[in-house]
Amino acid sequence: MESLYEDIDYRAKFSRTELESIISEAESAFSNPITSALTAANLSLDQITSLILHGGNTRVPFVQAAIKSVLGGQEDKIAQNVNADEGAVLGAAYYGAALSRQFKMKKLEVKEGSIREFKYYPEGQGQGAKTLFPVGTPLGTKKVLTFPAKDDFSLHFEEAGTG
Repeated sequence: MESLYEDIDYRAKFSRTELESIISEAESAFSNPITSALTAANLSLDQITSLILHGGNTRVPFVQAAIKSVLGGQEDKIAQNVNADEGAVLGAAYYGAALSRQFKMKKLEVKEGSIREFKYYPEGQGQGAKTLFPVGTPLGTKKVLTFPAKDDFSLHFEEAGTG
């Protein structure tokens, strides 16, 4: 790692086994996005025919094993014929073509929404946390909050799960 701290480089050698033991606690970080996306779309794994992964890190054996475990060992659902670095570009091309009037293609439904829940805490009002934007809220949504002007109060906003 170049310039890790005060322009000092860091180098270390370790085996794949050592690396996998270090990051083993983060395995859910690779599988949770798949299960969350299926839940948000109200789909089951049986309804999915192909999973296109993007990003070079998706080719790492540890990541592949975590994804295969979510798929129940059905690794044929992972589209190996799509270059991992080109997956995002492919999705963007389909999305752009669907928005354009120049191309005729099957209807492509895209719902852009929040993947996290946002809450606020109206302190001094004797009330607990209130959800402001639940998971799946369309991006760009605006909210108007009205508070009583009787007493001074403060608000604390946080992204759920960041504490």
